[in-house]
Amino acid sequence: MILAYEEFVDFIAAGTTPQAVIDFRPSETTKARVADLIRLQKADGLSPDETAELNHYLHVEHMMRLAKVRAHQRALWRFPLPQSVGLFSRHRRL
Repeated sequence: MILAYEEFVDFIAAGTTPQAVIDFRPSETTKARVADLIRLQKADGLSPDETAELNHYLHVEHMMRLAKVRAHQRALWRFPLPQSVGLFSRHRRL
């Protein structure tokens, strides 16, 4: 059995770029595993190993969300908009 969070570990171990972080999505298999763990948690409860697996996954998922925000920021820093482009550029007077 593959643990739900191992996919994240493999992703990081393979090396990455900011765009790859932005584009990363868990596989359908991982999504199904996490959904099963949550369903079991609500119905019958989880074993200690399953609880640890779910908690690890949720922690790593939170870290990936933070990494995606940081990757978006880096992408913006790398390709900043020209000063003439902005929210109010059409209404700006020179």
